[in-house]
Amino acid sequence: MPYGSGWLSVHEWGEGPVVLLLHGWSGGAADFTATIGALSVAGFRVVAYDAPAHGDSGGRQTNLVDCMGAVLQVAGRVGPVWAVVGHSFGAQVGALAANHGLDIRRLGMIGPPADLRALTLARAARLGVPLRIVDRALERLARRLDVSWPDLLTARLVSTLDLPLLVVHDRDDTHVPYAHGEQIAAAGRNARLLTTTGLGHHGVLLDDAVHVELMEFLKPD
Repeated sequence: MPYGSGWLSVHEWGEGPVVLLLHGWSGGAADFTATIGALSVAGFRVVAYDAPAHGDSGGRQTNLVDCMGAVLQVAGRVGPVWAVVGHSFGAQVGALAANHGLDIRRLGMIGPPADLRALTLARAARLGVPLRIVDRALERLARRLDVSWPDLLTARLVSTLDLPLLVVHDRDDTHVPYAHGEQIAAAGRNARLLTTTGLGHHGVLLDDAVHVELMEFLKPD
């Protein structure tokens, strides 16, 4: 699918209400392989793609706003979209898209970050990268994109959405701490927090019990 000056690698499976899957940073549509199988068998038309500058899609760099634009374009081609399910960074992208015109009836978030800026600074600190350098880079990015980091807080984004929200987060997630999921679920108007243990940040995408809960949540009324 053409996108900007490049393209997006988009794939579809099954028939039924459209569920759009959004992978995390440095991931790809293949991260959802087990989820795709479960949802397509359950009667959903599943659409997954590699975000800009990821996997088989074009581009050398991307950002939150660019990824949101990709969501809106893909949704415009395959819609109407019944639900979005995002993993990690993709969960925040989905919430941002829902705040900028994406019309959906369900939002699923798996291992979502509550605050990308804080998460980035924490990772930089663990790697020994000077925080002042990272902080300056983040502020330059915000100015370039004409956004405010407080306005991108995931809890703030979901608090404006009047739709069912399922947040799935593992207590042993070492990439995005469990507290992030708790904070997001607490902010949602119609939200439920599904807590898992021992699966980690990526293992939660492979868990059959999580798939069962997800299918029940996505089921049309």
